[in-house]
Amino acid sequence: MSVSFHQLSLPVLVRALRNTVAVIDKTAAWAAEKQASTPPSLSVEQGIVQSRLAPDMFPFARQVQIAADVAKACAARLSGIEPPKYDDNEASLAELRARLEKTIAFIEGVDRLAVEAASGGTVTFKTGGRDLTMKSVDYVNHYVFPNVYFHLTMVYALVRQAGVPVGKMDFLGPIA
Repeated sequence: MSVSFHQLSLPVLVRALRNTVAVIDKTAAWAAEKQASTPPSLSVEQGIVQSRLAPDMFPFARQVQIAADVAKACAARLSGIEPPKYDDNEASLAELRARLEKTIAFIEGVDRLAVEAASGGTVTFKTGGRDLTMKSVDYVNHYVFPNVYFHLTMVYALVRQAGVPVGKMDFLGPIA
């Protein structure tokens, strides 16, 4: 049985984003519970949304935004369409969750046949102020996956650091 380029790319991204939606849901529930015993002047949720592991790293919200952007750009580039543009103004867990859901819907809506057709081609994109051209399969495996997983790992690490009770299986999601 052969596996298609589409199967090896976009559903992997959707799964990672869905798992992160579940982590955000657990985080929101935890934050609401913690808020009950925290002074109203200190927002537990905002503490998480603005948290970062180190001063020179992007905060939680930006980590989610970048992961969504890389995933939707991949789907768009592989299917030959323009990715939707998001405003990067999410300031709450609910807004970040909505961004991920919107990204998932976009990815699931791209033309599978167009993605299959891209498997032997190249992708040109701008990163770090320069244009890069890569074979499509290398773009997915060596640029998209590492970037998406890096930023989603930061999301996971930030909620763990805050004390949210999530574990490895929350990151991985259900194993069939």
